[in-house]
Amino acid sequence: MRIGIIGAPNKGKSTLFSALTMNDVGIADYPFTTIDPNLGIAYVTAKCADSSLNVKCNPRNSKCTKGIRSIPVNVVDVAGLVEGAHSGRGMGNKFLNDLASADAFILVVDLSGNTNRHGESCEKCDPLEDIDMVKKELAEWVCNIIMKHLKKILKSKDHIMELDSILSGLKITRYQISDAVKAVKLPMNARDWSKNIMLKLSMSIIENSKPIFICANKYDVNGAEDNLKRVKDSLDGNIMFCSAAIELALKKAESN
Repeated sequence: MRIGIIGAPNKGKSTLFSALTMNDVGIADYPFTTIDPNLGIAYVTAKCADSSLNVKCNPRNSKCTKGIRSIPVNVVDVAGLVEGAHSGRGMGNKFLNDLASADAFILVVDLSGNTNRHGESCEKCDPLEDIDMVKKELAEWVCNIIMKHLKKILKSKDHIMELDSILSGLKITRYQISDAVKAVKLPMNARDWSKNIMLKLSMSIIENSKPIFICANKYDVNGAEDNLKRVKDSLDGNIMFCSAAIELALKKAESN
């Protein structure tokens, strides 16, 4: 499994990546510190079945300590996503292509509201705008791919099969596409597909194929509490509040 760490510039993505993987990467308080993707391995812990089965655990690709299994997960940290990335702005298509192999996303936002969606310093900026912008760019990315092959889709008798062929390189399956088609009530005839319906389809495909988990970062900074309830109320689950900087400092202290 590969998890992609995404978000607008200067939100703490690389700090979170370092805390998860203990890999040293460039960390700075200005946009586009990350140019090429950082790759590492993090570990997810789960209770092992050895005690309940009364056997000794001997895992091949993970570690088991006192009944707790540490399962390796690949993590990729990519350049910050700016508005208009789908049309080449910022790190643009390079950023998006780096995410093609991800199975899920961790979307990092600045809960303190001290950086805007461009990664610039500000006061009382809205972290929800970051989430909306990033999700829209992901949808535009997939939508552009679909529109690029629209003539091919129009000639096909099976639109879902053709979409599967087009999007297979993004680790998107026929079943995920089929579920998205049903969810947005996509017209049977591709000639009736408007840009708006294709954007809705693209967002549904992303949500089905690459679940998005929100990481509300900088929870320890003054001003974060003002956004806490509003962010919780606006998002339905799949959210975690943290301070990546503190997590990294604790991990480093533990390893010394």
